[in-house]
Amino acid sequence: MFGASVYLSGFDGQQPLWDEADIYFTSLHIAEEFSETYGERAKALLNTLRESGKKIIVDISPRGVKMLGYSSLRQFAEETGADVVRCDYGFSEKEMEEAAGSAVLCFNASSGSFELAGKLKAKGLEVCAIHNFYPRPETGLDEEYFENRNKILRELGIRTAAFLSGDGLRRGPLEEGLPTLECHRNLPPYVQYLQLKEKYGMDLVLAGDPGVSKAQRKLISETEKDGVIRIPACLDGRYRELYDRTWTIREDSPRWTARLEESRGYASQGRKLPAENCLERTPGSITVDNEKYLRYSGEIQVVKETLPACDRVNVIGAVDEAYTGLLELLRGGKKLRFVEKEKLVCSDF
Repeated sequence: MFGASVYLSGFDGQQPLWDEADIYFTSLHIAEEFSETYGERAKALLNTLRESGKKIIVDISPRGVKMLGYSSLRQFAEETGADVVRCDYGFSEKEMEEAAGSAVLCFNASSGSFELAGKLKAKGLEVCAIHNFYPRPETGLDEEYFENRNKILRELGIRTAAFLSGDGLRRGPLEEGLPTLECHRNLPPYVQYLQLKEKYGMDLVLAGDPGVSKAQRKLISETEKDGVIRIPACLDGRYRELYDRTWTIREDSPRWTARLEESRGYASQGRKLPAENCLERTPGSITVDNEKYLRYSGEIQVVKETLPACDRVNVIGAVDEAYTGLLELLRGGKKLRFVEKEKLVCSDF
Protein backbone atom coordinates (compact mmCIF):
# COMPACT_ATOMS: atom_id res chain seq x y z
CA MET A 1 0.00 0.00 0.00
CA PHE A 2 1.04 3.57 -0.69
CA GLY A 3 -0.11 6.63 1.22
CA ALA A 4 0.09 10.41 0.90
CA SER A 5 0.59 13.06 3.58
CA VAL A 6 -1.51 16.20 3.89
CA TYR A 7 -0.73 18.95 6.40
CA LEU A 8 -2.55 22.02 7.67
CA SER A 9 0.26 24.28 6.51
CA GLY A 10 -0.49 25.11 2.89
CA PHE A 11 -3.78 23.21 2.83
CA ASP A 12 -6.60 25.46 1.59
CA GLY A 13 -9.44 22.99 1.29
CA GLN A 14 -9.12 22.96 -2.50
CA GLN A 15 -5.87 21.01 -2.68
CA PRO A 16 -6.25 18.12 -5.13
CA LEU A 17 -5.71 14.75 -3.47
CA TRP A 18 -3.77 11.95 -5.12
CA ASP A 19 -5.73 9.28 -6.97
CA GLU A 20 -2.77 6.94 -6.46
CA ALA A 21 -2.95 7.02 -2.65
CA ASP A 22 -4.64 4.19 -0.75
CA ILE A 23 -4.54 6.06 2.54
CA TYR A 24 -3.91 9.59 3.86
CA PHE A 25 -1.67 10.57 6.75
CA THR A 26 -1.80 13.83 8.65
CA SER A 27 -0.11 15.09 11.80
CA LEU A 28 -2.11 17.25 14.19
CA HIS A 29 0.58 18.08 16.70
CA ILE A 30 3.01 20.20 14.66
CA ALA A 31 3.83 23.14 16.95
CA GLU A 32 4.29 25.73 14.18
CA GLU A 33 0.74 25.08 12.94
CA PHE A 34 -0.99 25.87 16.26
CA SER A 35 -3.12 29.05 16.19
CA GLU A 36 -6.43 30.44 17.42
CA THR A 37 -8.22 28.83 14.47
CA TYR A 38 -6.34 25.54 14.75
CA GLY A 39 -9.29 23.41 15.85
CA GLU A 40 -11.57 24.71 13.09
CA ARG A 41 -8.92 24.27 10.39
CA ALA A 42 -7.95 20.80 11.57
CA LYS A 43 -11.56 19.60 11.55
CA ALA A 44 -12.01 21.01 8.02
CA LEU A 45 -8.94 19.06 6.90
CA LEU A 46 -10.25 15.83 8.45
CA ASN A 47 -13.63 16.36 6.76
CA THR A 48 -11.93 16.77 3.36
CA LEU A 49 -9.92 13.60 3.89
CA ARG A 50 -13.01 11.64 4.97
CA GLU A 51 -14.86 12.79 1.85
CA SER A 52 -12.10 11.25 -0.28
CA GLY A 53 -13.34 7.82 0.74
CA LYS A 54 -9.79 6.75 1.62
CA LYS A 55 -8.59 5.60 5.02
CA ILE A 56 -7.10 8.20 7.35
CA ILE A 57 -4.13 7.98 9.71
CA VAL A 58 -3.91 10.80 12.26
CA ASP A 59 -0.78 11.47 14.32
CA ILE A 60 -1.91 13.20 17.51
CA SER A 61 -0.55 14.40 20.87
CA PRO A 62 -2.37 15.19 24.15
CA ARG A 63 -2.09 18.89 23.32
CA GLY A 64 -3.52 18.29 19.86
CA VAL A 65 -6.52 16.46 21.34
CA LYS A 66 -7.25 19.46 23.59
CA MET A 67 -6.72 22.00 20.80
CA LEU A 68 -9.44 20.22 18.79
CA GLY A 69 -11.83 20.40 21.76
CA TYR A 70 -11.91 16.74 22.76
CA SER A 71 -11.71 15.53 26.35
CA SER A 72 -9.89 12.26 25.67
CA LEU A 73 -8.01 10.27 23.08
CA ARG A 74 -10.96 7.89 22.93
CA GLN A 75 -13.42 10.71 22.13
CA PHE A 76 -11.05 12.01 19.46
CA ALA A 77 -10.86 8.56 17.84
CA GLU A 78 -14.62 8.03 17.95
CA GLU A 79 -15.76 11.44 16.71
CA THR A 80 -13.19 12.26 14.02
CA GLY A 81 -13.64 9.01 12.12
CA ALA A 82 -9.89 8.40 11.99
CA ASP A 83 -9.19 4.81 10.96
CA VAL A 84 -5.74 4.74 12.56
CA VAL A 85 -4.54 6.90 15.47
CA ARG A 86 -0.79 7.22 15.96
CA CYS A 87 -0.14 8.30 19.53
CA ASP A 88 2.63 10.79 20.16
CA TYR A 89 4.41 11.01 23.51
CA GLY A 90 2.35 11.99 26.55
CA PHE A 91 -0.61 9.59 26.56
CA SER A 92 -0.90 7.21 29.50
CA GLU A 93 -1.20 3.48 29.02
CA LYS A 94 -4.78 3.68 30.33
CA GLU A 95 -5.73 6.37 27.78
CA MET A 96 -4.32 4.32 24.94
CA GLU A 97 -6.05 1.11 26.07
CA GLU A 98 -9.39 2.95 26.28
CA ALA A 99 -8.99 4.28 22.74
CA ALA A 100 -7.86 0.97 21.25
CA GLY A 101 -11.38 -0.27 20.54
CA SER A 102 -12.40 2.90 18.68
CA ALA A 103 -9.65 2.94 16.04
CA VAL A 104 -6.57 0.98 15.09
CA LEU A 105 -3.99 2.14 17.61
CA CYS A 106 -0.63 2.91 16.10
CA PHE A 107 2.70 2.95 17.93
CA ASN A 108 6.01 4.63 17.18
CA ALA A 109 8.10 2.03 15.39
CA SER A 110 11.34 4.04 15.66
CA SER A 111 11.66 4.38 19.42
CA GLY A 112 10.23 3.21 22.70
CA SER A 113 8.94 -0.14 23.95
CA PHE A 114 6.43 -2.34 22.19
CA GLU A 115 5.20 -3.89 25.43
CA LEU A 116 1.74 -2.26 25.34
CA ALA A 117 1.38 -2.99 21.63
CA GLY A 118 2.06 -6.66 22.34
CA LYS A 119 -0.50 -6.69 25.20
CA LEU A 120 -3.24 -5.12 23.07
CA LYS A 121 -2.57 -7.49 20.20
CA ALA A 122 -2.73 -10.45 22.60
CA LYS A 123 -6.21 -9.22 23.60
CA GLY A 124 -7.30 -9.41 19.98
CA LEU A 125 -7.17 -5.66 19.33
CA GLU A 126 -5.75 -4.38 16.04
CA VAL A 127 -2.51 -2.44 16.35
CA CYS A 128 0.22 -1.28 13.98
CA ALA A 129 3.46 0.71 14.08
CA ILE A 130 4.70 3.61 11.95
CA HIS A 131 8.26 4.87 11.94
CA ASN A 132 9.15 8.54 12.41
CA PHE A 133 10.19 10.84 9.61
CA TYR A 134 13.26 13.04 10.14
CA PRO A 135 13.22 16.65 8.84
CA ARG A 136 16.83 17.44 9.80
CA PRO A 137 19.55 15.99 7.54
CA GLU A 138 21.85 13.44 9.23
CA THR A 139 19.21 12.44 11.82
CA GLY A 140 17.33 9.78 9.84
CA LEU A 141 17.59 6.14 10.90
CA ASP A 142 20.49 3.99 9.77
CA GLU A 143 19.66 0.71 8.05
CA GLU A 144 20.88 -1.59 10.82
CA TYR A 145 18.79 0.06 13.53
CA PHE A 146 15.78 0.12 11.17
CA GLU A 147 16.16 -3.60 10.48
CA ASN A 148 16.46 -4.45 14.16
CA ARG A 149 13.29 -2.54 15.10
CA ASN A 150 11.37 -4.16 12.25
CA LYS A 151 12.53 -7.62 13.31
CA ILE A 152 11.00 -7.11 16.76
CA LEU A 153 7.72 -5.93 15.22
CA ARG A 154 7.60 -8.87 12.81
CA GLU A 155 8.08 -11.28 15.70
CA LEU A 156 5.10 -9.67 17.44
CA GLY A 157 3.05 -9.92 14.24
CA ILE A 158 2.59 -6.14 14.05
CA ARG A 159 2.25 -4.44 10.65
CA THR A 160 4.71 -1.64 9.96
CA ALA A 161 5.00 1.51 7.85
CA ALA A 162 7.72 4.03 7.02
CA PHE A 163 8.10 7.33 5.17
CA LEU A 164 9.76 8.31 1.93
CA SER A 165 11.05 11.74 0.96
CA GLY A 166 9.38 13.77 -1.80
CA ASP A 167 10.91 15.07 -5.04
CA GLY A 168 8.69 18.16 -5.23
CA LEU A 169 7.20 20.40 -2.57
CA ARG A 170 8.89 19.57 0.71
CA ARG A 171 7.35 20.41 4.05
CA GLY A 172 8.86 23.35 5.90
CA PRO A 173 10.40 24.88 7.73
CA LEU A 174 13.60 23.03 6.70
CA GLU A 175 12.33 21.65 3.37
CA GLU A 176 15.03 18.95 3.42
CA GLY A 177 12.70 15.99 2.92
CA LEU A 178 10.87 13.75 5.39
CA PRO A 179 12.31 10.23 5.07
CA THR A 180 12.55 7.56 7.72
CA LEU A 181 15.94 6.35 6.47
CA GLU A 182 18.72 8.91 6.11
CA CYS A 183 20.10 7.15 3.03
CA HIS A 184 16.79 7.83 1.27
CA ARG A 185 16.69 11.60 1.72
CA ASN A 186 17.57 12.59 -1.86
CA LEU A 187 16.78 9.43 -3.82
CA PRO A 188 13.87 9.27 -6.29
CA PRO A 189 10.66 8.40 -4.40
CA TYR A 190 10.20 5.28 -6.54
CA VAL A 191 13.56 3.88 -5.42
CA GLN A 192 12.72 4.64 -1.79
CA TYR A 193 9.29 3.04 -2.15
CA LEU A 194 10.62 -0.19 -3.67
CA GLN A 195 13.43 -0.52 -1.14
CA LEU A 196 11.00 -0.05 1.75
CA LYS A 197 8.61 -2.63 0.28
CA GLU A 198 10.96 -5.21 -1.23
CA LYS A 199 14.09 -4.95 0.90
CA TYR A 200 12.59 -4.05 4.28
CA GLY A 201 9.13 -5.58 4.01
CA MET A 202 7.03 -2.53 4.95
CA ASP A 203 3.29 -3.18 4.80
CA LEU A 204 2.64 0.49 4.01
CA VAL A 205 4.85 3.22 2.55
CA LEU A 206 3.86 6.84 3.18
CA ALA A 207 5.11 9.94 1.38
CA GLY A 208 6.28 12.20 4.20
CA ASP A 209 6.39 15.30 2.01
CA PRO A 210 3.28 16.65 0.27
CA GLY A 211 5.10 16.87 -3.07
CA VAL A 212 5.79 13.73 -5.10
CA SER A 213 5.82 14.19 -8.88
CA LYS A 214 3.20 12.61 -11.11
CA ALA A 215 5.94 10.65 -12.86
CA GLN A 216 7.07 9.06 -9.58
CA ARG A 217 3.52 8.43 -8.42
CA LYS A 218 2.78 6.74 -11.76
CA LEU A 219 5.79 4.43 -11.37
CA ILE A 220 4.68 3.54 -7.84
CA SER A 221 1.04 3.04 -8.81
CA GLU A 222 1.89 0.79 -11.77
CA THR A 223 4.16 -1.40 -9.67
CA GLU A 224 1.52 -1.59 -6.92
CA LYS A 225 -0.90 -2.96 -9.52
CA ASP A 226 1.24 -5.51 -11.35
CA GLY A 227 4.40 -6.07 -9.30
CA VAL A 228 6.65 -5.27 -12.27
CA ILE A 229 9.77 -3.24 -11.40
CA ARG A 230 10.18 -0.26 -13.72
CA ILE A 231 13.83 0.45 -14.60
CA PRO A 232 14.44 3.98 -15.96
CA ALA A 233 17.23 3.50 -18.49
CA CYS A 234 18.90 4.80 -21.62
CA LEU A 235 19.28 2.23 -24.42
CA ASP A 236 21.18 2.48 -27.69
CA GLY A 237 18.77 3.67 -30.39
CA ARG A 238 18.99 0.34 -32.21
CA TYR A 239 17.49 -1.40 -29.16
CA ARG A 240 14.50 0.85 -28.53
CA GLU A 241 12.12 -2.07 -28.92
CA LEU A 242 13.37 -3.37 -25.57
CA TYR A 243 11.56 -0.54 -23.77
CA ASP A 244 8.12 -1.19 -22.25
CA ARG A 245 8.35 -4.96 -22.56
CA THR A 246 7.99 -7.17 -19.51
CA TRP A 247 10.98 -9.39 -18.79
CA THR A 248 11.38 -12.16 -16.22
CA ILE A 249 14.62 -12.52 -14.27
CA ARG A 250 15.83 -16.11 -14.34
CA GLU A 251 15.50 -17.85 -10.98
CA ASP A 252 19.11 -19.05 -11.19
CA SER A 253 20.63 -15.63 -11.94
CA PRO A 254 23.88 -15.12 -10.01
CA ARG A 255 24.42 -12.30 -7.53
CA TRP A 256 26.31 -10.12 -10.03
CA THR A 257 23.82 -10.06 -12.89
CA ALA A 258 20.11 -10.39 -13.70
CA ARG A 259 19.59 -12.67 -16.71
CA LEU A 260 16.40 -11.95 -18.66
CA GLU A 261 14.62 -15.21 -19.37
CA GLU A 262 12.77 -14.28 -22.58
CA SER A 263 15.74 -12.59 -24.26
CA ARG A 264 17.49 -15.60 -25.80
CA GLY A 265 14.95 -15.53 -28.61
CA TYR A 266 16.08 -12.02 -29.51
CA ALA A 267 18.86 -13.26 -31.82
CA SER A 268 16.82 -16.22 -33.07
CA GLN A 269 14.47 -13.75 -34.81
CA GLY A 270 17.08 -13.33 -37.56
CA ARG A 271 19.08 -10.51 -35.98
CA LYS A 272 22.84 -10.48 -36.47
CA LEU A 273 24.63 -9.33 -33.32
CA PRO A 274 28.26 -8.57 -34.21
CA ALA A 275 30.75 -7.73 -31.46
CA GLU A 276 30.76 -3.99 -30.65
CA ASN A 277 30.98 -1.72 -27.64
CA CYS A 278 32.61 -4.50 -25.63
CA LEU A 279 33.36 -2.35 -22.59
CA GLU A 280 33.89 -2.92 -18.90
CA ARG A 281 30.49 -3.69 -17.38
CA THR A 282 29.80 -1.44 -14.42
CA PRO A 283 26.75 -1.74 -12.11
CA GLY A 284 23.69 -0.74 -14.12
CA SER A 285 25.10 -1.72 -17.52
CA ILE A 286 22.58 -3.39 -19.83
CA THR A 287 24.23 -5.94 -22.09
CA VAL A 288 23.49 -8.39 -24.89
CA ASP A 289 25.60 -11.42 -25.77
CA ASN A 290 26.86 -11.10 -29.34
CA GLU A 291 27.31 -13.76 -32.05
CA LYS A 292 30.65 -14.87 -30.58
CA TYR A 293 28.71 -16.41 -27.68
CA LEU A 294 27.07 -18.82 -30.17
CA ARG A 295 23.80 -20.20 -28.74
CA TYR A 296 23.83 -17.61 -25.97
CA SER A 297 23.70 -14.82 -28.57
CA GLY A 298 20.84 -12.44 -27.79
CA GLU A 299 20.76 -12.98 -24.03
CA ILE A 300 20.16 -9.67 -22.25
CA GLN A 301 21.48 -9.00 -18.78
CA VAL A 302 21.39 -6.19 -16.23
CA VAL A 303 24.76 -6.01 -14.49
CA LYS A 304 24.67 -5.61 -10.69
CA GLU A 305 28.40 -5.83 -9.89
CA THR A 306 31.44 -4.73 -11.91
CA LEU A 307 32.52 -7.27 -14.53
CA PRO A 308 35.48 -6.99 -16.95
CA ALA A 309 35.13 -6.20 -20.64
CA CYS A 310 34.43 -9.27 -22.77
CA ASP A 311 34.57 -9.44 -26.57
CA ARG A 312 31.46 -11.64 -26.54
CA VAL A 313 29.29 -9.13 -24.65
CA ASN A 314 28.02 -5.80 -26.03
CA VAL A 315 27.06 -2.95 -23.70
CA ILE A 316 23.82 -1.56 -25.14
CA GLY A 317 22.66 0.82 -22.44
CA ALA A 318 22.59 1.68 -18.77
CA VAL A 319 20.20 2.07 -15.87
CA ASP A 320 19.83 5.75 -15.00
CA GLU A 321 22.33 6.56 -12.25
CA ALA A 322 19.63 7.86 -9.88
CA TYR A 323 17.93 4.45 -10.03
CA THR A 324 20.88 2.11 -9.43
CA GLY A 325 19.41 1.54 -5.96
CA LEU A 326 16.94 -0.78 -7.71
CA LEU A 327 19.69 -3.21 -8.77
CA GLU A 328 19.80 -5.04 -5.45
CA LEU A 329 16.07 -5.73 -5.79
CA LEU A 330 16.46 -7.58 -9.11
CA ARG A 331 16.16 -11.10 -7.74
CA GLY A 332 15.30 -14.32 -9.50
CA GLY A 333 11.63 -14.60 -10.48
CA LYS A 334 11.01 -10.85 -10.40
CA LYS A 335 9.68 -9.09 -13.48
CA LEU A 336 11.07 -5.83 -14.85
CA ARG A 337 10.40 -3.32 -17.59
CA PHE A 338 12.83 -0.77 -19.06
CA VAL A 339 11.33 2.72 -19.05
CA GLU A 340 12.74 5.44 -21.28
CA LYS A 341 14.48 7.93 -19.00
CA GLU A 342 13.49 10.93 -21.14
CA LYS A 343 9.80 10.16 -20.62
CA LEU A 344 10.06 10.70 -16.87
CA VAL A 345 9.10 14.35 -16.56
CA CYS A 346 10.15 14.94 -12.97
CA SER A 347 8.83 18.51 -12.91
CA ASP A 348 5.27 17.41 -13.66
CA PHE A 349 3.26 17.68 -10.44
